[in-house]
Amino acid sequence: MNLTIEQWKEILNAVNANEGDILGQIKVKLLERYGDIHKGWEQKSFDVNHIFNVSMTIFGDQFVQEAALLHIAAYSNRKDLVTTLLKNQAKVDAKGNNGFTALHSAILGKNTEIAEWLIKNGANVKEKFDLKFPGGGFTGITALHSAIFDKNTEIAEFLIRNGAKVNEKFDLKSPEGEFIGITALHSAIFDNNTEIAEFLIRNGANVNEKFDLKCPKGEFTGITALHSAIFDKNTEIAEFLIRNGANVNEKFDLKCPKGEFTGITTLPLAIFNNDTEIAEFLIKNGANVDEKFDLKCPKGEFTGITALHLAAQDGELGIVKYLVDKKADVNLKNNDGFTALDFAEQSDKKYIVRYLHLCKGKKMFNQKPGEYLEHSLTKAGRDKEITSKAVKVGCVCGVIAALAVGGGLFAAGIELPILALIGIAVAAALVIGVIAGGITYSVSKKLDEPDLGDNQHERTC
Repeated sequence: MNLTIEQWKEILNAVNANEGDILGQIKVKLLERYGDIHKGWEQKSFDVNHIFNVSMTIFGDQFVQEAALLHIAAYSNRKDLVTTLLKNQAKVDAKGNNGFTALHSAILGKNTEIAEWLIKNGANVKEKFDLKFPGGGFTGITALHSAIFDKNTEIAEFLIRNGAKVNEKFDLKSPEGEFIGITALHSAIFDNNTEIAEFLIRNGANVNEKFDLKCPKGEFTGITALHSAIFDKNTEIAEFLIRNGANVNEKFDLKCPKGEFTGITTLPLAIFNNDTEIAEFLIKNGANVDEKFDLKCPKGEFTGITALHLAAQDGELGIVKYLVDKKADVNLKNNDGFTALDFAEQSDKKYIVRYLHLCKGKKMFNQKPGEYLEHSLTKAGRDKEITSKAVKVGCVCGVIAALAVGGGLFAAGIELPILALIGIAVAAALVIGVIAGGITYSVSKKLDEPDLGDNQHERTC
């Protein structure tokens, strides 16, 4: 049988610390109301540090915790009983098998005065405990974490003054994912609580502290509070973090269905999620549009690539244009010496190739004449090839038209002088040849020079 914390409070409220023999009074009340609990304690010789199973509210939910009388008195805000129990050999850091102490209990009960009293009597502010719930739980929670969860900055500040580590980490497993190595600052950011976050930063919280996350979207390694805010598209929190020193170019690793990204920043992810609002925000706040990363995916392994390289590889004209507009370096090489143009040509993305040539051409006026001539010859060569194709098609179609007209007149039994027949056939050849050649030239030119306006192409990455 487990008693609730409310049932224990009723028992303790019937105890008068001034009458002495507190343990004796508790024994009597237990025997009167809860014989089974009394019997279990009796079997342990009424040890003052005996552990009971107590149902209590923690972070808004009910949990069964292993707690001694000192824990129960601390949660119930009975300083008189806490003092008397300590004088009667109650251990200030007594704990159950999950590490739960009286200090944790006092903080969860929002009893600041009791918590301060326990610390003055030797309670260890760095003690950790675990808390399990259906589908997950917390591992390695400290008193400071508990205070932050309850938004109790008064006791949190007291804990920090007494040696609590503001960057101490804990783990959280929940239906949303598994968070490994998160800090109090991370939890405040998850809760969108800038007031608590500011308090922690003022007290030394590392705004660039990293943690890992395993969730349905993938496995993230080395992400920061800023990364988390960007993933949630929370620009208000992101701006707050950047103002307080968050590194907008901090890198992390990601394993997801698209591949394995190593050393990537949030900007490429924002771009490939088609989130130009976040991308604009990041660039405005100093994100490097040419930041390099590595990618291992079904298409191959790429090292030292940029967002522009990947967009060119995948035929993402809209993204290529956006990045170029944001001053991405079209001639930047990856670790293998390839530029965005190389990636586009290898993937046979003709419209990307054409666009990148045009971008380069805009700069060529300020370059060496030989380099601009090379670009011009490339364009002239393509025009010559298209024209040649059109002429060939026109000639073939003209010959076929001439034979068809001549054969048709002959089959119809129309008798004309031989010169007239030849004239009609030649005229048909010229008309049909010009039309066919013109159509071929127009279509070929259109394929070689697609609309390079603002049309977005369907994503393939």
